[in-house]
Amino acid sequence: SHTITPPLYSGIIVNPDLYADFLQNAEFSSLNIGGAARYFRKFKRGIFNNELILLSANENIFSGVQLTPKNSTQSEQPSNFDNQLTYSRSIVSNRATISYNVSEKLALSAGLSTVSLNLKLKDPVVNRVSTLYRWFFLPSAGLSRNLTNSGKLSLSYSAGYQLPVINQLYQQLILGSNRDFIVGSADLNTAINHNASISFSKNNLVKNKLLYFASANYSSRGITYLTNSIITAFYTVKENIVTDRRNGDFILLSRVEKYWKPLRSNFSLDVTAGRQYNFNLIDDILFSSRNTAYSLAFQVKSGFDRFFNFQARVRFSETIGKNRSEQSSGARFANQQLNPSAKLIFDPGKKIIFDYSVEALSITDAEGNKSSVIFHDFNFKYLVKKDKVDIVLTGRNLSNRRSFVFSTVTPLSETTSLNRLLPRFVLLQLNWRF
Repeated sequence: SHTITPPLYSGIIVNPDLYADFLQNAEFSSLNIGGAARYFRKFKRGIFNNELILLSANENIFSGVQLTPKNSTQSEQPSNFDNQLTYSRSIVSNRATISYNVSEKLALSAGLSTVSLNLKLKDPVVNRVSTLYRWFFLPSAGLSRNLTNSGKLSLSYSAGYQLPVINQLYQQLILGSNRDFIVGSADLNTAINHNASISFSKNNLVKNKLLYFASANYSSRGITYLTNSIITAFYTVKENIVTDRRNGDFILLSRVEKYWKPLRSNFSLDVTAGRQYNFNLIDDILFSSRNTAYSLAFQVKSGFDRFFNFQARVRFSETIGKNRSEQSSGARFANQQLNPSAKLIFDPGKKIIFDYSVEALSITDAEGNKSSVIFHDFNFKYLVKKDKVDIVLTGRNLSNRRSFVFSTVTPLSETTSLNRLLPRFVLLQLNWRF
């Protein structure tokens, strides 16, 4: 329920200054019924697998608004907030796959999914019934090659399908917050997605001293849901729009590990990089954004026999983006995050285990504003009887930080998030297993 000031919803509600109260009721329900059958056969050099899946799903959204006039107790119900949407999906999918070992070093796989879709959208408010029936034939293929000196190369490709969800389909306004109205698209659209990946691993890189793994993945979506945000001084209308604009993401992962015997510890370095393209409309102007994100994480884990071990990790990540519109080339922005952590583990005997951890998080937005927080936690466990009875003492948020605020800034928006944290507590548990 929201109290309305006279100009607040002008343009959406006729004569808003006549009303004292705005009450919205919204209800979502879903029912899913499905089943699967599988046939599996193993032969001399491979495996054949066939899986049949049946799914029937039914989802409903009911919403409405009651306006109470200032000088009356008789409420009114504007029609542009009335949703009575039913979205039904019937899916029959059969997936057949075969894997074949050509030799000890080479393995191949192939598959084909046959999918029958029957979608139905019923909206009595606007007196509309939409149906869509589609067949999809979705191939997949893979190759795995064992290389010399403990190396392995893998390639894979798969196709999938994309369906709209009910939150993208309702046609009347729903109040998402005290100033954001959301409305969906009227279209039932489906599309084929593509995913391709390559990976390489080697257990004895650089004279048998390093373990190395790297992978690259590219995914492409056949349809894109855009949000057209119509912004006014007192409210925003966000309209979901379906386009056939293809959209793709790319991500690269790499990991190097080294066990150093003098310290009896394992060292690892993880590098992640990715690129993502997004499209949105603001006041009917198309904006495209290209975001490049990368992260570096260095970690050390000890492997001592008893009494004491430690873990330490430092992770740095940055997101660099650029927004463009039909009217300008846009501006660049960057948001950074630093996340160091450490953990000490004490295991003096067979009955007692104690660990203490500290973790810090520092976020710097595109304007140089920095927010940081530090957490301290511990766990103490006493084994009264192995696999039967133990006592656990747990402490969380020992510094008693109650909230954490951070911001993300782009040329199009500035988002400030307030995270409420659970206050400091110490919990004593008795676990008794029968």
